[in-house]
Amino acid sequence: MKGRPRAARARALALPSLGLLVLLAGSTPSAAREVSVEPAQAWFSERSGHGQAVVTVWYDDEGQSSPAVRGYRIEITYPQAYARVAGIAQGDFLSGGGTVAFFSSAEGGRITVNAAILGSTSGATGSGTLFTVTLDGQGAAEGCGDLEFDAQACVIRDVQNNDLPASYAGGWIAFD
Repeated sequence: MKGRPRAARARALALPSLGLLVLLAGSTPSAAREVSVEPAQAWFSERSGHGQAVVTVWYDDEGQSSPAVRGYRIEITYPQAYARVAGIAQGDFLSGGGTVAFFSSAEGGRITVNAAILGSTSGATGSGTLFTVTLDGQGAAEGCGDLEFDAQACVIRDVQNNDLPASYAGGWIAFD
């Protein structure tokens, strides 16, 4: 740069800086997809007709149809002092993309669900039910507690098996 006029040196220094700004602005991560429990507030009771609570774990890609979802692992904690898991059922979200391998367990106050589309399909987009959980009352305890996602253990995966950013919104249940 020695020998160039001062104005030319200033332009030469400014251009790489502008290029860096454009690169940074173009590489900002997109908004997170959302996984949530619905209803956010569920209750059940020993009274006739109210013995179970069914909650849905819902996925919404928030308008980000690309990349598509190919599988997930979701872990939720629940208050085992007064609730027990009576059943976990696969939802319809991934099944539109092909045959789904679905595995679930509920032990020690933790629900773990793993699912993946098998074969060479493009994956699922949009929103839909990942799975439902049916809870029964347990023991004589009454109270309420959180259904919380273990965000460190949860992952949504695309067709290349890469993690997709997501936010997780839990809920709570009450038993009387």
